[in-house]
Amino acid sequence: MEFHQCGRMNSDCTTPYEVLMQRRCTVGEFVEEIKDIGWGQIRVDTMPFWFGGTLLGWYRDGETGADYNGKVYGEFDHSYDDRVVTSAHMVGGYSRYDFNLCIE
Repeated sequence: MEFHQCGRMNSDCTTPYEVLMQRRCTVGEFVEEIKDIGWGQIRVDTMPFWFGGTLLGWYRDGETGADYNGKVYGEFDHSYDDRVVTSAHMVGGYSRYDFNLCIE
């Protein structure tokens, strides 16, 4: 998986990225691959909008369900785990990376 900057840095020092995947994967596989890179939230939608859609939950330090401060926001929604990711975008900066996954 590679991240390619696709816009300018925002005033809060976050930057938009397109996520390039070397192979098709499911939402569950995607989450497993990225959940160790920092912390943030993951959303899914059937249309490639920037950060709309359904919040699956937060991830942090290889775990799902908690944010940077360890505050638990409830269970991570695994009901989309078997859906195929058709594209992905991320907005990130420092160690927070929020993902929006477009699914079939």
